[in-house]
Amino acid sequence: MAYAHRDRSEWEALKSVDAVVAGLQERLTLEGTVLTQRAQELRVEAQQLARQRAFLREERRRAREDALGLEEDKKQLAYRLRADWLARAFLPGPCEETGRPNVGGEVFEGSEEVP
Repeated sequence: MAYAHRDRSEWEALKSVDAVVAGLQERLTLEGTVLTQRAQELRVEAQQLARQRAFLREERRRAREDALGLEEDKKQLAYRLRADWLARAFLPGPCEETGRPNVGGEVFEGSEEVP
């Protein structure tokens, strides 16, 4: 009987060891699943961040181009505000006379040199 008891306790010990091993395997499988899901989440997040960085790079490029365009507009405006921004060849000088003849109800503008 003592021998049977010993076999039974050994059998119980083996069953508990098997249960521990099964529990560890289940836990490892669960942790592996959790790690796989987390890795997938991190991949998705990395892709989103890469898209955001690309978008921000593009926005910064556009902002730089807009700033350069504004600077060019400022320079052109400053030039136009000067008194001599239009070439004298296009302005009537003291030697030219401008007139607006009315021909048949239509007004024409012209200039001619006065000798």
